[in-house]
Amino acid sequence: SFSFWINVTSTSLGTSQTIIGHGSVYLQIKSNTIEFFVKDEDLNNSEWSTTYTSTNKWDFIVVSWNGMPTTNPIIYINGISQTVTKITSAATNPVRNLQTKVYLFDGVAGGSDYELQGSLTDMAVWTTEFTPTQVSELYNADGKALGVSFYSSLIDYWRLGTENVLSAIAVGDAIPNGTVIPSDIGKNA
Repeated sequence: SFSFWINVTSTSLGTSQTIIGHGSVYLQIKSNTIEFFVKDEDLNNSEWSTTYTSTNKWDFIVVSWNGMPTTNPIIYINGISQTVTKITSAATNPVRNLQTKVYLFDGVAGGSDYELQGSLTDMAVWTTEFTPTQVSELYNADGKALGVSFYSSLIDYWRLGTENVLSAIAVGDAIPNGTVIPSDIGKNA
């Protein structure tokens, strides 16, 4: 599962804007939707989406998912469960495990083709499928992953904005491609 605050300048771009990805799991904004995409170990894809048209304001997003490509995720916006549409459902085996790098704001290519047009904060990756009560607790904690009762389910967490590597970049400026941002709990960079 994932949780984060997001503020985008456009949701209607025809190209995908990557929020987070790591080779077999991607979360992106494309054509007024949030899309969640997984690839199984046989390279089959499953993909789901929900409508998302909010721009120039902060929204708290949670994608609650149990890690199996045959199970639909639940997507919450500001603590409210959204209607999720299955786009493809070919993936039936366990998710392909290629997590050597986690990409925030941009796709694997490292170019500007999939760059997020906006800002993120409090990006968290979890081992658990959230209950509605946990989503509410996290939302009421302003998305601060280290401040909730189930923080032991946290895989990784980036506050985004307090890291030394980002201090030299002015608010609103682009983060250079390839910038390594250490996680706040030290598990990944």
